[in-house]
Amino acid sequence: MTSDHGAAGSTSDAGATGIAAQLGAELTVADAEPAESRTAGSSSLETVCLDKYCYAPETACNLGNLKLSECANWQSAEPGVEADATDDYRPPWSGLALGSVDLSAVTATRRARIVALVGATNAGKTSALVAYFVRLRQGHTVDGMRFAGSFTLLGWDQIAHHPEFPPAGTRSFPPHTTSGRSQALLRVRIASHANQLVDVYFTDVPGEWFEEWAYESAEAPGAEWIAERADLFVLLSDTEALQGPERGRARSDYQVLARRVSSVAGEREVLPIRAKSDLGSAPDAISSAVDNTNLSLFGTIAAPMSVIADPPISNPLSPLDDVIRRATAPRPMPAFESGRGPDPFATLRQVQRQT
Repeated sequence: MTSDHGAAGSTSDAGATGIAAQLGAELTVADAEPAESRTAGSSSLETVCLDKYCYAPETACNLGNLKLSECANWQSAEPGVEADATDDYRPPWSGLALGSVDLSAVTATRRARIVALVGATNAGKTSALVAYFVRLRQGHTVDGMRFAGSFTLLGWDQIAHHPEFPPAGTRSFPPHTTSGRSQALLRVRIASHANQLVDVYFTDVPGEWFEEWAYESAEAPGAEWIAERADLFVLLSDTEALQGPERGRARSDYQVLARRVSSVAGEREVLPIRAKSDLGSAPDAISSAVDNTNLSLFGTIAAPMSVIADPPISNPLSPLDDVIRRATAPRPMPAFESGRGPDPFATLRQVQRQT
């Protein structure tokens, strides 16, 4: 990975834009180009910020300067020529999908709840996110909890416009999320009736990451980053692949991936989901093998899910309601009694005794 900042781009094949993370076709890593090639907003003058973790002018200056020309790190590529500056206030996010560096800016007052959507290529991860976001946007509630905003509305729109009628959309599923990008996180803020707020971040990354990670974690640092930080895992199996001509391989790959998730999850919950359930069931031998794997590793079989209109199963998106319930559930304080957990004051008492 060249950077742990979010991926960048646009649906029109527009080049890197700093914090922006493109969630469609032709995705690129934000820092794939050398820092010297980044340009200053609408100015034709080529400029560069010496701070590799600052993405001005797409976002606010890391040092808080409203005028970029007043920042010591903002340098002109042409000696003696001052870079254009902006008087506009910009928050430290662009509205597109967030990268790992962006989390420090948007989680300063509230801990992030990260939901890892794990699955092979074309398992339906992005399509599930689209269907559920559209549902939340239309006013869907989960046990009284409702959608209350997002820092990544543009990122959501970049994947959610595809099922819409032309000219806004193409009446199709979102395009394949390609590899060669950084971690991308899509945020929803969930509010209860008492207006208690919880921020949930969904991962939307290429399935190739998880396919590599299942067999060799060191070869997939992006998936490893997600595995280390996720609060909840959603493991998708692909009904279509489990029915197809390579269903034996699809079953084996799913079992290997499930074992990898189980090995890193620890006490964190894992929810297996059978995507594309509107297509029916896989052959009995395949279904039994997948069910037995889920039962032995996670204590439950996969819940059926579909994103198409009027599928032949009831409550086709209810598994994602369950994800919201679990992701927003109150977290108990850790026990600090001797032998039950870490004591945050132990080091302080040790220092006091020594002095």
